[in-house]
Amino acid sequence: MNKVLLFICMCVVLGCSNRKEFAPSNDSITIEKAPTTISLENAYKILIEEKIQDHIDTQKLQLQYPNFKQLIDTTTSLKLNYQETIQDITLLDAIIFENENSTDIQTVITYDGNKQDTIIVTIKRTKVLLDGEEITTSKIVLKEYKE
Repeated sequence: MNKVLLFICMCVVLGCSNRKEFAPSNDSITIEKAPTTISLENAYKILIEEKIQDHIDTQKLQLQYPNFKQLIDTTTSLKLNYQETIQDITLLDAIIFENENSTDIQTVITYDGNKQDTIIVTIKRTKVLLDGEEITTSKIVLKEYKE
């Protein structure tokens, strides 16, 4: 019994000591990531692909679950022939903001099996002041391509 009490007392004494070798370290570890750069065209290409995939997923949900309701979006009139997995996005027009607000880009969507759809993508940009810093926001609007 004395050995158990002695062991408990030693644990309390060592646990409560102010010696640094027993105290937990407060050094914070910082891991720095290498800065990644991406071109403006690639950034918009990724944003466009996400918007198109979101539209396809929403259409599939509405077909599977007729009670599924979503707020009306500009993509409701978009008629894609193939509702499949996107393999590639090709921007046929260069991304040039003539009036710094919006631009239309003809875009080809390539699905698995080399099936293709063509749509018009409108990129709308606005400048917002956030915490004293001016930030440019972008919104992607998908439109049906009419030949």
